[in-house]
Formats: sequence, structure tokens, C-alpha cells
Amino acid sequence: DLRIQITGQTADEATACGVQQRIHGASSDYTFVPLPPKKFGWFGKQTKPLERLQADKVTQEEFIDQYHAENQGLAWILRIGSLILMTMAFNMVLSPLSVAADGLMMLNYCTCGLGSVLDGAAQCVIGTAAFLLALVLTTITIAVAWFTARPAASLLAVAVTVGIYVVFMKTQKKSARGTPYVSMAA
Repeated sequence: DLRIQITGQTADEATACGVQQRIHGASSDYTFVPLPPKKFGWFGKQTKPLERLQADKVTQEEFIDQYHAENQGLAWILRIGSLILMTMAFNMVLSPLSVAADGLMMLNYCTCGLGSVLDGAAQCVIGTAAFLLALVLTTITIAVAWFTARPAASLLAVAVTVGIYVVFMKTQKKSARGTPYVSMAA
């Protein structure tokens, strides 16, 4: 067992993650260096080097759980930010349609405000279309990234989804065959 002393200004106890290594030229001085990358997955991917100092004392399981939670939080922030940026981009791409829809305002001169209603409806449809396009592409991007990161779980999820769909379709066909048709002939 080895006792390591870490000095700092903000905490009395700390948790360190890294590999202890002797400082060159010193017989009793050590330092921490990042954990080296490790291979994982089917495609020869490697983890990132890990070196971390945390301001409280936690167990290894708590440390890993907190690290994963932080990474997942960052991933979701990036996903939501990407969705917002993609929505703005599609809104800009569809802006010529928005300007063309402003021409509906000319109907106000002969319809007592119908042009404003139609223009508002067209702007709403254009904004909704931009959001739905961004949502579909963001979902596809997240799915492709997830399939790349977890191929076995992805294939299992696809197989289960296809199985549920097949069972659902078979039960729908059976229930449709068992329903008698109503005849209107007398």
C-alpha cells in the first residue's frame, strides 16, 4: 500500500486518476502521467488518454459513473446545440420561400386581412418544415454515430425492432381477416 500526498488550495481530500511514474533523476519523487489509450470495440478504436484530479474522495465505481455522466451530459449539450444550429441553417435555406410568402400581404387590400392570416400560416409552415428537416437529419446523425460506437447493440436493437414490426403486422393481418365485411345489399 502506498500513501500519496496531493496538495491543493480548494479541497482537503482528492481523487486522482493516472499512472504513477518516477521523475527522471530523482530516487523518491513520483508524478502522475495519463493512463495510456486502450483498444476496444470491433474497429480497433482506442480510448483517450485519461488523467484527472477530482476535488473529493470517491470510490472507483463512483469516479467512473461521474466521468460517464459528465461525458453523456456534454454529448447531449452538443446534440441539442447541433439541432438548434441546423434548424437555423434550414430556416436560412428556406428564407426565399418566406420572402415569397410575404407577397400574400397584398391580398390585404381586397380581402380585409386575409393576406396577413395566409402569410402567418405560410411562415409557420416554413418554420415547422425547417425544424422537422433539422430534427430528421439530427436523428440520423445521432443514429449513425451510435451505430458506429456500439455496432453489436445497434444490430440487436434493429433485429428486435424488425421482430416487433413483423409480429405487429402478422397480428394486424389476422385481425383484418377475422372481421366480416358489412354487406349493404338487401
